[in-house]
Formats: sequence, C-alpha cells, structure tokens
Amino acid sequence: MKVIAPAKINLYLEILGRDRNGYHRIKTVFQSVKLYDEIILSETKHDKIEVACYNDKKKRLKGLSGKKNIVYKTALLLKQQYKVNKGARIRINKSIPVAAGLGGGSSDAAAALSGLNSLWKLRIERNELIHIARKLGADVPFFLFGDTALGEGYGDVVSPFPHIGRKWVLLVKPDFAVKTKWVYDKVNKKKSLTNDINVNRIKRLLRENPGKLLFNRLEEVVVTRYPVINRIKKYLVDNGAEFSMMSGSGPTVFAFVENRKTGIKLKKEIVKMFNCSSWLITT
Repeated sequence: MKVIAPAKINLYLEILGRDRNGYHRIKTVFQSVKLYDEIILSETKHDKIEVACYNDKKKRLKGLSGKKNIVYKTALLLKQQYKVNKGARIRINKSIPVAAGLGGGSSDAAAALSGLNSLWKLRIERNELIHIARKLGADVPFFLFGDTALGEGYGDVVSPFPHIGRKWVLLVKPDFAVKTKWVYDKVNKKKSLTNDINVNRIKRLLRENPGKLLFNRLEEVVVTRYPVINRIKKYLVDNGAEFSMMSGSGPTVFAFVENRKTGIKLKKEIVKMFNCSSWLITT
C-alpha cells in the first residue's frame, strides 16, 4: 500500500501567546503543495514495526530510520492503543527536506496513520484519527485534511477553508536546517501583537489577493541569524515572483509565480545565485 505525504507552506503565522506547558498558541493558514514523500506499507507475519527511510537517490537515511522516526512512533501508538497484534514494514521515500519548515515529518505521520488504519483494518473514524494525530504533533492533524486550512490552538485545531486554486509555487531551501524549538524559544513573548486578523478577513484575502495575507512572526527571529533568507526573498520578488515569504520555522522560502515559464527561469537563477535546493511545484 502506498500513501502520498505532501509538504505544506504557511501563508500566515502569528504567535498569540505561550501557555504554562511551554507551547505557543498560534493562528496559521496552512496550504499543501505538490512536493511529496511516499509512505509504502506492508503487513508482516511477525509482530514488529520496521521503518526504513531513503532519500531520492535511494540511499538509506540511518538518522531517520527505525525508532527515531515519527512514523515508528505513530505505528507504536496505534498498536498500543488498539491492541494490534500485527506487524508492519514501512518504507519512506523522502523528497521533502528535513527541518525545513515544510512539515515533512508531520505529513509522514498523518500518511502512516491513515495507511495503517486501512492496512490493519482498524476502522478508526475520522474524528478519532484527528485526536490521535494531536498526540503526535501540532501540525499532524492538518495533513489529515490537506488543501487550505486554518490552524488554531497550537496549530492542531484545524478548520478547512475553500481552496485557493492552482498556483505555481517556487520553494527555495538554503543549505542549512533550522530547529523549530530554537525558533519558538527566541520569539519575543512580550511583543504586542500587530497582525492578529480575524477569520473573515483571512478568507477574503485568500479569495481576493493571497499576497496581502502573507505574514510570518517566526521569520523575524530566523533572519537575525540567517540574513540570507531576506536576500533570497528580495531576489525572488525583484526577478519576477509575485510575493515571497519564509514557511513555518524555516529556512525554506516560498514564492508564488505567475506561470511555469517564469518559475523555471527563476529556479535556475536562484540555484546558481545562492547554491540552494529548489522545487517548482503547484498548490
């Protein structure tokens, strides 16, 4: 059985405060994009979970295989909660970069959750799957919905929005990773909120002009250590992109471009200019 796990970008992300448990309350607009990991699942005769992760060159990624992977934790949680006496062999073909602000691990977890529900014939209803997803990570519930959605709470309370339509998106990933925990720890909790907008306005901007919605509170933290992110954003907009912003906790920058031709040209230029990875995809 094969399940597709798409990446996401955040069109809007504001921090609304920090709770005593250390987690930040946020408001965000998720958008899934067509950059995918593949999750391949098969049932085994023995009662074990096997997880192996490979990159796009078919090289096994030891650091993302076995018990370290969130997919292993997903399978173990299901086995324990539903007393499953079956095993599973899970292969992850990874295309979404790690620690890039694109939600690859969370998407893999959601895909595994849905896939194992079918493979093991557990018949878990959607609302219960969402409840389980919240235990795995704040972004995981969104990937059970996909498309365009509002994330509230810690990002785990998801409300689907009308899809913004097919847009060409250029992703630009600098050659370094950013740890989400470091970013959130650096957010200035005392700063008064300036961009907490209501849901009706978000919907209107998504429908009329998504570029006017773009905001990411985490970006101001990350660019202080990695100013190249601002340089990438400026280059993209100065050379044909409609608008550009960092996704999630970064460091990946996304830009909307008018058409495929513009995207291809800009992709070639940006890779040469900044020695980075880039993907031209659609929403």
